Amino acid sequence: MHRRTPRLILAALVVLVATASLTACGGGGGGGDDDEQTTTTAEATTTSSTEPTTTTTAPTTEEGAIEAAIRDTAVADVRDVPAGYFTVEGITIVEVSGAQYATARLVSTPEAAAQFQDAVAVLEKAPTGWIVADVGTAFVGCGIVPPDALAALGLPSECPPPATSSTTAPTTTVAPPPEVDDQEAMCTAYTALVQSELQRTATAGGSSGAIDDANEQRSQAIDDLRQELGDPLPPEIDDALQTLDDNPIQASDADGTPEAVKDALQTITGWLSPVCT
Repeated sequence: MHRRTPRLILAALVVLVATASLTACGGGGGGGDDDEQTTTTAEATTTSSTEPTTTTTAPTTEEGAIEAAIRDTAVADVRDVPAGYFTVEGITIVEVSGAQYATARLVSTPEAAAQFQDAVAVLEKAPTGWIVADVGTAFVGCGIVPPDALAALGLPSECPPPATSSTTAPTTTVAPPPEVDDQEAMCTAYTALVQSELQRTATAGGSSGAIDDANEQRSQAIDDLRQELGDPLPPEIDDALQTLDDNPIQASDADGTPEAVKDALQTITGWLSPVCT
């Protein structure tokens, strides 16, 4: 009897433990409510975490568009520079007289310090997006971007005498754009022409059909611009438009925009950008 008593006690203990376990499991059912509360809390956390993203999307997109325009511009052959040679920093955007302008620093990476010199880019926003007006190391945008816009961007707004800067001499000798009957139509043609040139290398790498379509639109833009500007045109502008007309997009342009086209586009941009922004 002494040996059976402990076994009965042990059995009773087992029953008690099993009962306690079942009770605990029953309490776990109440934990389902806790799970639901946890899920609700997680949803609330997710909702609140998306709000800062919405507020930061706009400036990030704008700065990204500016950097993309800089890296794809033919001005100063920037599009031919390997992407890893420089970073785009210090982007500043201002609005002057209803038009938007921007500046950014092109800073060489440590690995490319010997191959790339730091520079400054000045851009203006056209109806189709940001366009690089000038890239350089001194007096950037001078004679191309309005002086009050340069001043707002923190850049020198007074151009040096033509004798000290060969790059600004052609711009300062061109007469101001004329008064036209339909300035909107003139600026639409100008913007279409500039955009086609900014995309020249990308278009040149496409199919022959895409190149033909781009050249057709480009020729139409040149004709429309001449028609809206009327006669006589300043000799520099007439020559620049003729140069663009004589140099349609070709497959070989995928390796880079011809220098003559770059110079012609720079001349036209410097002349019309102050009134077509």
